[in-house]
This record gives sequence, structure tokens and C-alpha cells, in this order.
Amino acid sequence: IIDRVLADDGDEGGKERLAELLVRRSRMIKATGGFDRRAKLIRFALSRGYRYDEVMEAVDNIALEEED
Repeated sequence: IIDRVLADDGDEGGKERLAELLVRRSRMIKATGGFDRRAKLIRFALSRGYRYDEVMEAVDNIALEEED
């Protein structure tokens, strides 16, 4: 079971959950600057156990959506 879970790297559901979590968290952050907001989102997601590369991708996508 462990090997199967570790081998499953294409967890799209996990990425969607991460994106939803970060969008909700972004609304609660009181930071005014983009850099501070981004840093807080990254720290938050990493503290939840998400991988760095997944977190960076999700934060970049959220930043692009907020700019539009």
C-alpha cells in the first residue's frame, strides 16, 4: 500500500485541494504587499505538508489569477 501511494505522483485531487486551500487562506491574510502575501501562503502550505514544487506552482497560479 505504501509503495502504491508513494508511486502515485499524479494526484490532481491533491493539487485542487491545495489551490482551494490557498485561495481561502489568501482571503484571510491581512498582508498588503504581494511579496508578504506570497511568503505567507508558501509557509502555510508547506506547514500543511505539501511539497515545495506543488506549493510554488499553486501560489504562482493564484498570483496570476489575482492580477487579472
